Amino acid sequence: GWTFNNEEYSEIVERQVNDLYKKKEENVNKIEKIKIIKNEEICECSICMENIEENMECKELECGHKYHIECVDKWLKRDLSCAVCRFEII
Repeated sequence: GWTFNNEEYSEIVERQVNDLYKKKEENVNKIEKIKIIKNEEICECSICMENIEENMECKELECGHKYHIECVDKWLKRDLSCAVCRFEII
């Protein structure tokens, strides 16, 4: 088989896939830990541009920006930062 720096190509690919899977698992855990709150005032979800109504459950990131739960969960699966200010989710 092919080698690169004295390592089998298949071993390199397997390690890369395992690293990506581990990172995805870590990201899912981070997303699940974001607090869900009851919105106190009408504000806009910057992802879908629709209102988050008063007393509606939403997620508030550490930076203070609020989003619909479905919107932000989908966003964070692609980019682990705030859609508005790019604050990185740790």
